Amino acid sequence: MRAALFVAAMLTGGAGSALAAAPAPARTEHDLSAVIDAIRSNKLDAALQQVEQLIAKSPNFRLAHLIRGDLLLARGRALQTFGNVSKSVPREKVDGLRDEALARLRAHRERPVLDRVPRYVLQ
Repeated sequence: MRAALFVAAMLTGGAGSALAAAPAPARTEHDLSAVIDAIRSNKLDAALQQVEQLIAKSPNFRLAHLIRGDLLLARGRALQTFGNVSKSVPREKVDGLRDEALARLRAHRERPVLDRVPRYVLQ
């Protein structure tokens, strides 16, 4: 349970992780959001099933693979960090995934106001 809460905290506000480009970005983001909601609700089996479906639809979606790995690891032991990978994986790759995931999740939660125009467009 602690491991699931840790993963949810990392994905929603702590150190980030990331996503690879997927064929249908809006649907992929929605599916990722559903996985995170399942983790937050401590429904790890449902989260694992959803992330596996996401991987089946988007096999190059690196963040989904990272989350799947963490969910599987959480079954056997407590996670030390999000993206609990071996030392043989370059740290920059995992850090890049974390940063990308945070950016995507922030964008999903903080949708821009529809009646406003971005500053760079006005310039």
